[in-house]
Amino acid sequence: MSEYKHKEAFALMHYACPCGHREVIWNERDGVTPFTVGCPSCGDGVGLAHHSLWLDRCVPDYKPHPGQRVFCAMPAARAESLARKIAESRVRPGKEREDLIGYLTDDIWRNGEGPDIRIEGYGMAEI
Repeated sequence: MSEYKHKEAFALMHYACPCGHREVIWNERDGVTPFTVGCPSCGDGVGLAHHSLWLDRCVPDYKPHPGQRVFCAMPAARAESLARKIAESRVRPGKEREDLIGYLTDDIWRNGEGPDIRIEGYGMAEI
C-alpha cells in the first residue's frame, strides 16, 4: 500500500499528442492529474496531449528542469479567475453569471485539490 492518497502522487507523467509531441510532466503533489493537457507543439489549448505509455513512476525528490511543465496545486484566486473567464464568455452580467462563477470556481478549485500547471522557471500556464 502506498503512503500517498493518489497513484500519480509525485510521479513523472508521460503525455503524447497525435502531432508527435511527447513530454514528461512532473506532478509535484499528492493529487490527480488531467488525462489531457494542451500541446505546446501544435497549439497549447488547441491540440491535446493525452496521458500515455503508462510508464509513470513516483519520484518524490525530483527536481524539474527549466522549461519542464509541472502539475501543481490550484490557487483559489486562479480558480476564480479561470471561472470568471468561462462565465463571461457564456452568460450576460447579472446574478446568473455570478452564480455560475461561484459554481465553476468550486468545481475548478476542488478545495485545493484541483490541478494547475506551471512551467518550471517561468510561472503558471493555463491547462
